[in-house]
Amino acid sequence: MQYIFLINLGPVQEFIASARRSRDLWYGSWLISELARTATHIIAQRAGIASLVFPAPVSVQDLNQFSAPNKILAVLNAQAEEIESLASDIQTAIYERLRSLWADAFKQIDGTIDEDTAKKQIEDLPEYYWVAVPVANGDYVRARQQAEALMSARKATRNFAPVTWRSRWGDGQPKSSLDGLRESVIPEDAYPSTRDDQNTRRRKIRELYNKYRAGQAERLSGVDLLKRLGKVDARFPGTPHIAALPLLEGLRLTNLDAAKKAWHSYLNTLRELDARLEDDYPEHPVTDGYDGGLLFESRLQEVLEEADNNALAKAREALYRFLDTAAGKQRPLPYYAILVADGDSMGKVIDAQLTVEDHRRLSEALDDFATKVRDIVEGEEGVGEGALVYAGGDDVLAFVPLHTVLTCARKLADTFKQHMSAFRDADGRQPTLSAGIAITHYMEPLSDALALARHTERVAKSISGKDALAITVRKRSGFDTLVKGQWGELDERLHRYVGLYLDDAVPDGAAYELRELALRAGDVLPPEALASEVERILGRKRTNGAKPIRKEVLDLLAESFKQGAGLRPFADELIVARDLASATRLTGYERA
Repeated sequence: MQYIFLINLGPVQEFIASARRSRDLWYGSWLISELARTATHIIAQRAGIASLVFPAPVSVQDLNQFSAPNKILAVLNAQAEEIESLASDIQTAIYERLRSLWADAFKQIDGTIDEDTAKKQIEDLPEYYWVAVPVANGDYVRARQQAEALMSARKATRNFAPVTWRSRWGDGQPKSSLDGLRESVIPEDAYPSTRDDQNTRRRKIRELYNKYRAGQAERLSGVDLLKRLGKVDARFPGTPHIAALPLLEGLRLTNLDAAKKAWHSYLNTLRELDARLEDDYPEHPVTDGYDGGLLFESRLQEVLEEADNNALAKAREALYRFLDTAAGKQRPLPYYAILVADGDSMGKVIDAQLTVEDHRRLSEALDDFATKVRDIVEGEEGVGEGALVYAGGDDVLAFVPLHTVLTCARKLADTFKQHMSAFRDADGRQPTLSAGIAITHYMEPLSDALALARHTERVAKSISGKDALAITVRKRSGFDTLVKGQWGELDERLHRYVGLYLDDAVPDGAAYELRELALRAGDVLPPEALASEVERILGRKRTNGAKPIRKEVLDLLAESFKQGAGLRPFADELIVARDLASATRLTGYERA
């Protein structure tokens, strides 16, 4: 008998998103993918790799290389009892893999924890659901629809049961700082208290990091420790490192030898001050494997761990000596981008595939796209580019520096279209990719930045016809700036404005004055008067070189003003382009 066999693994979004550091986010995504890979391996071993429809790997090697989705679909020629046995074996394998990963992480812990509670918390983590539906009369479409409906019903039927653990330190043990659900498994006396003198505080703060990778105010559960200490060979950058990449790229291209020498001198000073330095970041020609976030003054207090004012002053002096020597007047910008992309109307496209073979070809195309994403996001050399968190099917999540984010997002959209060119939904529409980009300060809580990126993606996908891009810029002060539009329109205008800023053809303050006009009079003045006022404002502005805006630039801006469907969108697009141009300028500036 032929069956549709459908698996769903969780938790996904809430588990991945419960992260305070970028590595927490990455590892949560990697862990779900690794458990899904474990499930696909069991199916391939028992039923053959050709039984897998989503994902649809060509070889076992493919299973090991791509990010497996949390949803797995296979077509099995088996009896009902054989499928039950397979489902049970998959569940066993998932828990064995999870225990193995925890064992590896536990070896990295050099301090006391509530080991029994941590183990039970981790074993309570996976959500494993499966359904099987016979393919009656060869009707694959109907069987798959029934399987999807059953899976929705099964996931809605929650198993409510008391937790299986109780903290060895009693009911007063604090909850996790990451998810607020599970108890911390680190003893409270490991944390600094108001009763401790300065030396004791410094010792405890250092030991918290060395033993648990915990901050002085971070309470971590067993699941949190797995995120922090699992897969120790992986190098994943923090958000300050991503923000520093435009300047580092400029140093690589224009002043590498002097920058490397100055960097090592800076690190030596920090070592003399007993700073906590980590060399597990992605390799870069300037910073080697160290954190590029050390280019920001606000990071010094963290790595010096409550050092006295004298040590902080010496560290700041060393930092600005490095920046003056290597970068002249340039300083890193503290902003980075989170890029979230998702295929448009993919459910309709999947429903339009009427046979197993059609569905498998679609799945193969999605798998092929996912394998291309890493090179697009990170670049073939991995220099000056982003860091991929997840690429599975049509979903992408990545951290990207500002100087590459617009090009990166457009390349993803174009590549997705190329891979999906052979597929259509029932109305004949080809699938497209929409993207949301959130540009935030690296000190913004990661959970808030991620929520902003996902909201921005929803804005893009709300645009009629989709195939769209939306960007939100959130500064430390003021309100958010949001721009949105379709590919080939918004991105091209932004590229055009970036070029104008780089050529010093548009004054920096013009966009804000235009936005102020839009807020005060955008809904009051008739279109002709508004256009005249825009022309007047731009006509009296001067560039940084104290020159008036050239007529051809004024004409170009006037045309863009009309295309942007209003003064406020036009002003906001100029503001976003200004930020992108500021980062791009860092990658190839002229020295004074």
